[in-house]
Amino acid sequence: MTEISPLPVSTLRLVLAYLAAFVGATVLFYIIIVVMAELFNVEFQNSAMGFIVAFVSANYVGQFWYSREANLPVKGRIWKITLLCALITLALSGLIFWGVYHLIGIDGQRSLFSLSGDDATIIGGFVVGLVLLQVLVIRFGIGMGLKQAAKLQAQKLAKSGS
Repeated sequence: MTEISPLPVSTLRLVLAYLAAFVGATVLFYIIIVVMAELFNVEFQNSAMGFIVAFVSANYVGQFWYSREANLPVKGRIWKITLLCALITLALSGLIFWGVYHLIGIDGQRSLFSLSGDDATIIGGFVVGLVLLQVLVIRFGIGMGLKQAAKLQAQKLAKSGS
């Protein structure tokens, strides 16, 4: 068995891998939810799905990253990728929120963007808390993916060396 020769992977490639995994996992989860609802009359009312999709996507990025570089990256670079992936997640979530909110045509309801005073502060704090939680979930997912890939590689090398 040949050893892996480390190839540095660009930040753009890692972010695009996250984006592809995020979109793919979102579509896959949506299909599963629709199929479960139609075939088994099971409905999912789980607000954690966004965190699950982000974790799965980040885990994939960690595994992809290790498979290309064959080494654990420095923590600073992991945090950089984490923050970029979190920005992508935030942008896509915001776009979906905006699309649902405006394209469905919610009329006569209080606009979320016209809040003021205590309401705006409470909702703003809640959103900041969710964004921070999302960053931590993505960081945890990348770390788990890196560790899983490193462990798998060590097992493969141990088997080939025996």
